[in-house]
Amino acid sequence: MTCNGSSCFGQDPIATGCANDAQTYKSFYLQNIDLYVEARWSPACNAAWARASTCCNAQGTLSVGQPPQLGQSTSIPSGYTRMIVWAGGPRACVIVTDPPGIPNTCTPA
Repeated sequence: MTCNGSSCFGQDPIATGCANDAQTYKSFYLQNIDLYVEARWSPACNAAWARASTCCNAQGTLSVGQPPQLGQSTSIPSGYTRMIVWAGGPRACVIVTDPPGIPNTCTPA
């Protein structure tokens, strides 16, 4: 691992090696657009990120953070966000802008 804790903020979990021991903290599935979203974390790096399965033609934003703030985001469909510091209980959230009518959804608190 090339970072730990605050030195991981904003870094890529794969490039740093943090994905090597990654675990899914919490997850959800949006069946109507076939999108699986996970809040992931690395015990060795003490960092967290969000990951989404590549799904469909949906467009929107995938974010990860400690409520009430979301610290890192990326567009969907996409693979994963950059990392935040693990402080227990990160949430992965998705805001779907297209197709319309899909509610904003986050992993449980």
